[in-house]
Amino acid sequence: MKKLIFCALLGFSSFAFSNEINQIVTIDDVFDSEFFQKLENIPEDKMDIYLFENWDEKNIILLKKDTTLPLKMFLKGEYFQLIPSEENNYPMATLKKDFYLQIKNKNFFFSEDLKKWDSASVFFTGSFNLGIKKSSDHLPQIEIGADINKR
Repeated sequence: MKKLIFCALLGFSSFAFSNEINQIVTIDDVFDSEFFQKLENIPEDKMDIYLFENWDEKNIILLKKDTTLPLKMFLKGEYFQLIPSEENNYPMATLKKDFYLQIKNKNFFFSEDLKKWDSASVFFTGSFNLGIKKSSDHLPQIEIGADINKR
């Protein structure tokens, strides 16, 4: 889902504004686009290739405060595997500040002011937490969390 959303955001920007310089597009514009609807036909393992081949580096995506986006999460490896919930609902994330996303040279860059652009590892800082808590029915529960801030 995350790859689908980023591919849609970036691809739509390229499709809609390919002849413009530094055009800004919102997530709502992207989700309403025909380009976003066509992404369902692209295999997930081909989205990165499609995204980077069709991205116009002049386009910028405005990620607006209070926008809510679904999160797709995974947990896998030798010791853990995430079992999908019966409800099949994705958790949601709300953006707390306006910021911008731009793609250049097959990398994501972020800015608050459209002047200074940084990679994710420079723009963001934070921590990842893993712990065991008691659930509401007093059973052991794995807690996974992240605290992500502007560096």
